[in-house]
Amino acid sequence: MTAVFTLLMAYWGVIQVPAESFSETALNLFSYIHVNKYKNNYYKVKSNILTLASLLILLFGIFLLIFDYIAYDHSIVELIAILVIMFLSLLNLRIEIISVGLFVRLKTDSYLFSKLIYGVSVVILISFFYLFTNIHYIHIFVSFLISMLISLTYLRVKERNVWKNE
Repeated sequence: MTAVFTLLMAYWGVIQVPAESFSETALNLFSYIHVNKYKNNYYKVKSNILTLASLLILLFGIFLLIFDYIAYDHSIVELIAILVIMFLSLLNLRIEIISVGLFVRLKTDSYLFSKLIYGVSVVILISFFYLFTNIHYIHIFVSFLISMLISLTYLRVKERNVWKNE
């Protein structure tokens, strides 16, 4: 189980490449929008970045899903875990892009608090699964998933307040 978990974490790292790459692009574009006072364009630019990066994440994920299916002895749980990892990567992409948008507006405290929310909720959820179930690597990914959803919700509220049209 440890080997499978390690492999799945490596897949997650590969699938995350577009999120990390496009956060740099977003930083430049959002800075340009902010400096030139084009706040009305923020959501359109953000949407374009999210669309392109999401397509790349799905492409990477499908490639790894096919590779795993062909190369390894697998179970349905592992295939579901890869699908969960793809979803985690899509959520993380949104968190990254929104966080960059908040950085540009000098709202670093929001980013730090979202990471604190994420970390605390992951620890609580993994502890819960450890204490009340027979913990499995899928429980760890579910803990990541729930924690990312909580963090993303917080960041979206902050984003609406910071980038509202004036």
